[in-house]
Amino acid sequence: LALLTELCEVVEVVVNNPSSELAWTNFQAWSTERATLLVQLSGNIFAKPFCEPGKVASATATCVLLLGEPSDESRHSQARSCAEDVDNLLQATANGEKNMFDTRLHMFLRSPWPAFRLLDLFVRLYPSDDAVAEAELGRCRPHEDWEGHEIEFDWVWFKNALTSSLVVASSKQHLFDLDPRDGPLSEQYRARWMRLYQAPSF
Repeated sequence: LALLTELCEVVEVVVNNPSSELAWTNFQAWSTERATLLVQLSGNIFAKPFCEPGKVASATATCVLLLGEPSDESRHSQARSCAEDVDNLLQATANGEKNMFDTRLHMFLRSPWPAFRLLDLFVRLYPSDDAVAEAELGRCRPHEDWEGHEIEFDWVWFKNALTSSLVVASSKQHLFDLDPRDGPLSEQYRARWMRLYQAPSF
């Protein structure tokens, strides 16, 4: 967990300063020093069943490490293959054919493994241009829809509304409690989310 968090911090600097040689040098130095250990630990820890958030986080970290040499196009191809493996893991977790409450998505939401953060960094780090914007990984650009058409969205309002809602919800700790009276564990998770989403702030 500590190594994955370190990697996130290093890569965050790169994606925020993509033209900084120092940022790339630090990323490459971290990879040289720590990548082998990270891969070995991930293989030992996540070889067993379950722990999808950790498996997705470690697999995505491998994809991110492949992008440490921006001029090496062969590694970009490997990163695309790596992304397909991650996509298969995500499909098994929430395949879109089930109700949200019948998937294992809740494990990602409460997990300390930085799966979402690494997925975000991977997409942002993957090289793209205006002609081909993340063709393999999905378009994610400000003020454009997934087809590239202009769209306006009030992100400032959305962020403030979501943040205020979360502050209100998280101030009522009892909403997060699992209640055995709701039934088996899967039903307890469902009931907890229902209590949260029924809060007036949401």
